[in-house]
Amino acid sequence: MIGLVERLANSPAAPCTDFSAIAHCTAAYILDYFGETIQGLLAPSLTEPKGGSDLRHLSTRIDFLGGNTVAVKGEKIFTTNATKADWLIVLASSDKGHAISLVSTKASGISIEPINVVGYECSGIGRVVYDDAEGKLVGRPGKEAYKAVLQAVALSRLLVAAHAIGLARQALSYSIKLLIERGSWAYQAPRHRIARAYAYLETAYSYVERTAAKIASNPSSFDWSMTSIAKYVAVEAAKQAVDAAITSTGGVALLRGSSILDSLSRIYALVYAEGTQDIQLEIIARSIEKSYEPTT
Repeated sequence: MIGLVERLANSPAAPCTDFSAIAHCTAAYILDYFGETIQGLLAPSLTEPKGGSDLRHLSTRIDFLGGNTVAVKGEKIFTTNATKADWLIVLASSDKGHAISLVSTKASGISIEPINVVGYECSGIGRVVYDDAEGKLVGRPGKEAYKAVLQAVALSRLLVAAHAIGLARQALSYSIKLLIERGSWAYQAPRHRIARAYAYLETAYSYVERTAAKIASNPSSFDWSMTSIAKYVAVEAAKQAVDAAITSTGGVALLRGSSILDSLSRIYALVYAEGTQDIQLEIIARSIEKSYEPTT
């Protein structure tokens, strides 16, 4: 976890492969939770068209055919890796509660349609329709299946946070280079605008590092609100950074093909990844409420 966080935040940003790797790790965590391993690229098939960030109320259903064989019927959307994955990790409802199945993308009864999310067109994001697609049950109905997915998504938020920081650092680096080459770095306004954004971004990264270290020290028990805080502050700091980069470099940043403009669309897409920013605030607020102790 720490190694991937550091790579996403510090290596040159590769949005498509980075986002694909985050999705694969999310799905792999779910499989590992139930002691399952499999070769190939994984896609977490969780979000539904009418559900958004709500994973509790699902229309997609699992029917049990005997043994560990199931049939999946329903629709999932914004499934990263869907168009290029070997396997789909599907969260669905059943008469006995939430359950998780492993479905091959080559199984009959599956239709996958690409969704071109701006900035992440090559991440294989797609809409998946299951029409009694046969799969293997890996997470039996009950609280554990739902818990496994929630934990996987919570950990994935940390990776999204690191990805946001990596994208923002790249945008700031490009803008600093451009400002120095044009002689604009000598002026206080752009210098201070970039410095302010840099300060917020590095502070956010410190919190992301701290959260990753805490999870690594005790993977089975961590403060869920910490990953929400990490994702929220990282994405907000990244938005401020790319805004500072655009404002400071002027019209050059808005030219078609500009790396700063690319960073803008990619960072704003992360507002909705692994739960919207509003969802993160709700998780944080609930954590505050639980820890609140009224004064006497």
